[in-house]
Amino acid sequence: MITKKIFLLIFFLMAFFIQTNMKAQQTPENPIIYSISIDNTNPVITWFSNKDGNTDGYTIYRGYYDMTYLKWDSITSNFSVADTVFRDLSVSACEEVQLYKVSAFKQLTGTSPWLLADTLKTILLYTPQFNICANTASLSWTSYTNMTPAPDGYKIFASTDGSNTFTEIGENPLNDTTFTHSGLLPDTLYTYKIQAFYNQDPDRISATCFKQIESKTYQKPEFVRIVTATVEGNSFVKIIWEADISAPISSFDVERRDESQTLFTTLQSIEDNINYQPAAQYDDFSAEFGSTSYFYKIAMWDSCGNPPSVYSDIARTIHLSGAPQTGFTNRLEWNHYEGWGEGVSSYNIYRNGTLIGNVPGNRNDFSDEVAAFSGQGGEFTYFVEGYEHNGNNATSRSNQITLEMETRISVPNAFIPDAQPPDNEFKPELIFIDDNSYELLIFNKWGEMIFTTKNPETGWDGKQNGQILPSGAYVYLIKYRTPEGQNLEKRGTITLIR
Repeated sequence: MITKKIFLLIFFLMAFFIQTNMKAQQTPENPIIYSISIDNTNPVITWFSNKDGNTDGYTIYRGYYDMTYLKWDSITSNFSVADTVFRDLSVSACEEVQLYKVSAFKQLTGTSPWLLADTLKTILLYTPQFNICANTASLSWTSYTNMTPAPDGYKIFASTDGSNTFTEIGENPLNDTTFTHSGLLPDTLYTYKIQAFYNQDPDRISATCFKQIESKTYQKPEFVRIVTATVEGNSFVKIIWEADISAPISSFDVERRDESQTLFTTLQSIEDNINYQPAAQYDDFSAEFGSTSYFYKIAMWDSCGNPPSVYSDIARTIHLSGAPQTGFTNRLEWNHYEGWGEGVSSYNIYRNGTLIGNVPGNRNDFSDEVAAFSGQGGEFTYFVEGYEHNGNNATSRSNQITLEMETRISVPNAFIPDAQPPDNEFKPELIFIDDNSYELLIFNKWGEMIFTTKNPETGWDGKQNGQILPSGAYVYLIKYRTPEGQNLEKRGTITLIR
């Protein structure tokens, strides 16, 4: 009986020894991670203490990429099973994700299952992107992974002007790592941070570094003004304007209508989405400015491309018309230039490129006496030029018009060579004939040419070879060209009296 008891005691002692020895040889389990967070700029890892009895401490590994391969370095070991916090003071987690493994080890056996440990990643909050047009800040960050259990989501916090007091501005589910902060105050410094959170354990969080952005006031251009709309070289209409250059502008729309229309149409959009300083003039080659005046206005788009909220005043070009009148007078009329705030101070009138008159800004008509130019062809080209009143000395020219006086030739029916001038010669009176085209020829009754001249100021004195010819009828032929360019002839007889 005693022998049996001793045998049983020996058996239990041997079993306890074997169990204890096997336990000593077991590989410790890796700890359960509580959180990996960021304090200021440094990663902080917290885990639950192992209770398996096989853990003597913990080794921390930090991962890095060598070319395309992920490698791990042991950076520290804690030789206490109760030591469950590690702060990595040698790196910052604000500009890149930091990778870690936490592995338990058995000191006597040197066993450590670190390859089996989950890869821990800090959460990286990227630099916020400010959208000045939408007045928003766009946030994005990396996912919080390999936590057991997984967190319930992310909370987004913000403070203003460097304050340490953060306010929660949003909450995202775990699968959404973006957030848009709307309705920002202008010219304000915003500081953001993200926290992964657990509803059942409010203290269990994983925070990011702080990231900042300064909002800016959305600058809108406040004015655009047409300086002038003018006919340039009787070839096209040039529109010149000025705008508020203190704010960026993405484009101008040039809009036009003629006298018969009520609605404006867009001729051209002038854009600059790089420097936001589009050209402030436009040449309208499609305008039929000889037939009508045109109304122009400029629509301005701000740098955000919002529909135009700022328009210029409407400018109207000068359209000139006219007609020859009796008494060797050309009558000119035009519409007033519109668009200058204080109107037109005066109009200059030009004939064949030469200034011939000036009328006050409330006048829009002019009569030009041209009898003195009857020997210069009868063709007269006009334009008028308006001057801005008390403004920027801007000018606007009209279209050009050409008026043609009627060509007339007055021929006497007789002359007396021995009489007093001007009755002593045969000289036609020419009105608005091109002098360069003029030719006078005299023939006797047998058809022989006895006199010729191309000088309108030279008449026939009734002589041939210095001798006065006998009385009688002689034939004249006058060749000339009209202002329209038509070559004509006038024939008749002149009586020489002695």
